[in-house]
Amino acid sequence: MTAENVCFSADYAEAREKFLAAARIAGAVTKSYPNPLKGPKGESLSTDAAYIGDRKAPKVLAMFSATHGAEGFCGSGAQVDLLTSGLLESRSKDTAILMVHAVNCHGFAWIRRTTEENVDLNRNWSDYSKPLPENKGYDEIADWLVPSSLSGSVFDDAEKKLQAWREKNGDTAFANCVSEGQFKHPKGLFYGGTGPTWARRTLETILTEWAGHSSQFAVIDYHTGLGPFGYGELICDHEPDQPRSEEHTSELQSH
Repeated sequence: MTAENVCFSADYAEAREKFLAAARIAGAVTKSYPNPLKGPKGESLSTDAAYIGDRKAPKVLAMFSATHGAEGFCGSGAQVDLLTSGLLESRSKDTAILMVHAVNCHGFAWIRRTTEENVDLNRNWSDYSKPLPENKGYDEIADWLVPSSLSGSVFDDAEKKLQAWREKNGDTAFANCVSEGQFKHPKGLFYGGTGPTWARRTLETILTEWAGHSSQFAVIDYHTGLGPFGYGELICDHEPDQPRSEEHTSELQSH
């Protein structure tokens, strides 16, 4: 059986089963956080945590899968592969591993990027006690991006209006206003929500419970969709020309 067959899965339920089995093999301590909703086949949904190492380890490396639900197939496969590879046994004793499987378990099961609230989790980490960011560009094109019909004259008219807006404002402005997130259109794209989602609250609980003691904490969040098929890219948020950014670039080149 190939590594692909062992590590990767055809659906959320299979991925969860493989993850929990791999965690047991690796000697991890696990805990499940059930989602109140069900999957497409009526199956139970859960975000699962697996912890390897000293519960008081000062350093914790966390790995997340399915922040964007449909991207969980890759992230889950990577987690299962690492858990069964034996590589974690060579880690430093002062470092623990925390794996969070299916952060957005509902989206994973239903093969959707967003949560059950139609929220993109990358736009949900806001302080909802304060005024939320505005996206006036998105407001202008919201009805055309998500028209009431995806065929016929309604769709054709929306496409024409979007094209006219892009010709007037430019492709860069269009890409920015669509992707930066918005908080006014619940059925729209990249919606940030009206408050912390179940997935966000659950992840906050997991991190507090399993990594709140750490003095050094790092995260690897698995995503898919960029670059050629099968191409791996490391993305960091360090400022350009800063030491940490240069270290990241050197590491990427070495791989």
